[in-house]
Amino acid sequence: MDKTLIVLLIILYTMYVIDEEKYERLQRRLEQFVIAAEDLMRIVMLINNECNKELEKLEDQKARFIM
Repeated sequence: MDKTLIVLLIILYTMYVIDEEKYERLQRRLEQFVIAAEDLMRIVMLINNECNKELEKLEDQKARFIM
């Protein structure tokens, strides 16, 4: 989990800006956000790998065509 956001939550909680219920709710939301961001990065990496494979195929075809 992003340490900066956790530190911010702790500061808000200790300064009584937010109560315990809000702190816990924000912490759960932050955890869900981080999980979603990690999932999105995995999807982006998979798409990138597939694009790279297709690009290699096209480059191979181009090289054979030129010869």
